Amino acid sequence: MSALRLSYYPSIAQTLTADQLDASIRAFATVLSGKLGAPVEVQPPLLVPDQIQSIREGRTDIALMNPLGYALAHRATPSVQAVTVALREPTEGPPGAAPVPTYRAQIYTNANSGITSLAQLRHRTFAFGSAHSTSSFLVPARHLQNARLPATCSFKTLAFLGGHQDVAKAVYAGSVDAGAGHDGVISDLAKTPGYSDAAHRLVRLAWTDTIKSDPIAVNLPAATRDAVQKALIEAGADAAGVTQLGIFWQEVKGLARVGADDYDFVVDDMRELGLKYDEEVLG
Repeated sequence: MSALRLSYYPSIAQTLTADQLDASIRAFATVLSGKLGAPVEVQPPLLVPDQIQSIREGRTDIALMNPLGYALAHRATPSVQAVTVALREPTEGPPGAAPVPTYRAQIYTNANSGITSLAQLRHRTFAFGSAHSTSSFLVPARHLQNARLPATCSFKTLAFLGGHQDVAKAVYAGSVDAGAGHDGVISDLAKTPGYSDAAHRLVRLAWTDTIKSDPIAVNLPAATRDAVQKALIEAGADAAGVTQLGIFWQEVKGLARVGADDYDFVVDDMRELGLKYDEEVLG
């Protein structure tokens, strides 16, 4: 088997430096290469729209993707198929519970804001992360719309600040009243120097429904696709592989098989919100 090219997007981990992130993904690629019996070459990081195009056009063979990016790529190019899903600790439940292929997003505020319910967000300031993020935009936006708070007209100001940690820091500082992010965003901020009291300063207002966790997708012939899927599962069960998954994918515990169409919920959310990512991202 010839060398396979692996891509990732830079915000896959937001508590690492670019060098730390790259080193961890390269270490995982080394484990994967050993299981596969073929070289796995790590490409420079690609922003989500660029990563979508790269795997669709065959310039990437294996991609660590977010759900929104994968859903767009698969819908436009069916040969792009998810083969594994990241396993995470359950959002709620007893410590030590078996990891699951889902996570949640949350909407949260500053304890000093006086806001105690979603309804009180109306005419306040709000921040999302990236417009290409599943958990810092798409799913929370759908949740707000279901709560009769459409993002386009409910807030005094609405900002896209870039990433989960950017939003959390803004809510912590009080420069925006509330924001959205993945289920671990508050605990992640609390580990950052200068934000040790984040778990007390930031207050969750709502969980969203569960979200299918991040996929690893491929654009390969069937036989090679199956071999890569098997190797990924093995790498995700290897002690060295699990260590790196927990670093670059923020406490991911392993990998499981997933269906290529298991991310259709993203398309449903886009449709309900009237978003036209196909035109924006795919051209």
